Amino acid sequence: MNDFEFNDRQQLDDYIQSKQSTATQRKTANDINRFRTWLATQNCHEPPENISPAQLDILIGHFIMPLKKADDSNYEPDTITSFHRSIERYLTNKNYKYNILTNPLFRTSRAVVAAKRKELKQQGLGNRPQKAEALTTDEENLLWETAQLGPHDPVTLIRTMWFFNTKLFGLRGSDENRKLHWGDVCLKCDENGEEYLEFNERQTKTRDGNTGYTRPFQPKMFPNKISPHKCPIMHYREYQKHRPAETLSNDSPFYLAVCHNRAPGSQLWYKKPLGENSLRTMMKNMANAISLPGKKTNHSVRKTMCTNLLHAGIAPTNIVQLSGHKNVASLNNYATASRNQQQLMCNILMNPTPITSDTVPVNYTSRSPLKPLNKSPLIKQPCTANSHTLSAHSSVYSAVEHTTMNTATDPPTLFAGAVFHGGVFNITVHDGLQTSQNINKHKRRRIIYSDSDSSQ
Repeated sequence: MNDFEFNDRQQLDDYIQSKQSTATQRKTANDINRFRTWLATQNCHEPPENISPAQLDILIGHFIMPLKKADDSNYEPDTITSFHRSIERYLTNKNYKYNILTNPLFRTSRAVVAAKRKELKQQGLGNRPQKAEALTTDEENLLWETAQLGPHDPVTLIRTMWFFNTKLFGLRGSDENRKLHWGDVCLKCDENGEEYLEFNERQTKTRDGNTGYTRPFQPKMFPNKISPHKCPIMHYREYQKHRPAETLSNDSPFYLAVCHNRAPGSQLWYKKPLGENSLRTMMKNMANAISLPGKKTNHSVRKTMCTNLLHAGIAPTNIVQLSGHKNVASLNNYATASRNQQQLMCNILMNPTPITSDTVPVNYTSRSPLKPLNKSPLIKQPCTANSHTLSAHSSVYSAVEHTTMNTATDPPTLFAGAVFHGGVFNITVHDGLQTSQNINKHKRRRIIYSDSDSSQ
């Protein structure tokens, strides 16, 4: 009976393990092997799960403190944290009684991790120099112009399908594409007879089936009427035509390897499933072929999707519904200014617009007294927004004294980027930070706007 219970438990553990991310399993195994090898150098040959908490806490700290790469260079701070978490995952799988990330018995090793991260940051690490870069519009166009994308041959066609699925469906570049099945992407028609592709999601990193969180809609690809040669529907049909009949079942892998020994003129371009390494290097191979600058990886395409939508002004709440992120805060990594935007900001700072008699800054303080409109001098300030100058007839008039600007609630700042066409606007300016003591202590300020040809 005991043998049966043991075998039955092992069977369940193996099943649970098989459903974990292969990348996470590989990372955990590599890190724990590194830890166990180090333990052997300290004359500790016990497996980590058999070591007492007090001793293990000290051992983990001494392992983390000098941790470096094989070439004696330093790791990034996040990599140090990942080693720590790998040890925790291993111990959890071994039913260790204590969580080294939260239990007070392991406060010393946690403090060592924090100190190590601070030390590496002081050395200038932690700025993610190896992070993937989004594609610029010119770089993406170059991929099409140089036939890295398109229906021209088996290789470019499979790359194009991967590119569309990653950018337009928001799939993660490697893992989610690797799990994709042919039946997960369906060709459908709307009520007007127009075709579109719809994605039916299975398990993903953030939606693993153990929570009620799902996509609010099924992502879709529509025909590209502006650039028909980049139409995803056309490429899907072309890819379907070149697949063997037995690979058109719903459970067949979506990505297939090129059949290099096919008969001349054969329409069957593909055969067995595409290898994981080929999927993982899709973007890297294309970028290297045409010498794109910067670090371009599979994640670059997903990053391009989020960055393009953010820069186009699409609401982040809508973007996460397509990208599959759990919350809007996850988009912060994609909200960075593009290279062109950074250059624009630099140019503005290097070559500021000179102040003339026609462009007198509005000096404002929230504590200055409000004067009657018919007795106050009107201070004229053209409304500007970043590098864009609004209509020459647009002006903002402030019925306040010409005093020193006090806070970021300066009216031109509040209205930066706005275009007005006349009218009176009442705004509320708070005196200092809103707290429980002064949240109701605010003053009203009236900002009068009119066109320059007005009677005022």
